[in-house]
Amino acid sequence: MSSFWGFWLSMVILTFGELTLVPTATKYVADLAPADLRGRYMSIYWLGWGLARTLSPIIGGFLNDNLAPRAIWVGGLLIGLTSALGLFLLNRLSRPQSNLLKAA
Repeated sequence: MSSFWGFWLSMVILTFGELTLVPTATKYVADLAPADLRGRYMSIYWLGWGLARTLSPIIGGFLNDNLAPRAIWVGGLLIGLTSALGLFLLNRLSRPQSNLLKAA
């Protein structure tokens, strides 16, 4: 997008995505953790967010300077697709065994 309204639309989509992802992922991690280890699980989860925010500009700058400015977008697409595949597989693996047996 090259106009103000294109940027605005992109930010609205990004905001809705974040408002959907963060509470859902936080609840998933909290439900996954045993009660006595919940703080540790949550700290590792948020450490991942912090590392991503730290490394993203470095990786983006490297891609921009050494490959091409479009490489940032291709890299983001690959990370997004990998994340979507990971969530799909996590959903398939976390189903109770009884549901899997009924489906067969």
